[in-house]
Amino acid sequence: MVNKSGKEIVCQQLWCATITNADTLYECRIPTQGILANSSYLYESKYGWGSDLGFLPYIQYLVLDAEKFHEYRSAPCDTIQKYVPVLYRYQLKLEDLEQMNWTIVYPPEGEN
Repeated sequence: MVNKSGKEIVCQQLWCATITNADTLYECRIPTQGILANSSYLYESKYGWGSDLGFLPYIQYLVLDAEKFHEYRSAPCDTIQKYVPVLYRYQLKLEDLEQMNWTIVYPPEGEN
């Protein structure tokens, strides 16, 4: 994940066999990763991306506002969901990642 936004973001990676297009809220049980401005973070595969994504419809990455996330990180989950905006949602299949050369860029190209 490459952060070209110029400010810190928080990213949450969600693996779930039952994920749908409507699943756009921060999931409190899943860890997040802060990514500093103009830097990157390497998400690694557990068993090989082909295996990991073989049974999933896609993998989801939520990009959250880091400033708001740090402000509310100790709050109850529903408060975080209410006050920490999701800046962007990626729902990517194995083919998508291959086309992107395994590099997810935030903000997406053409949306800066």
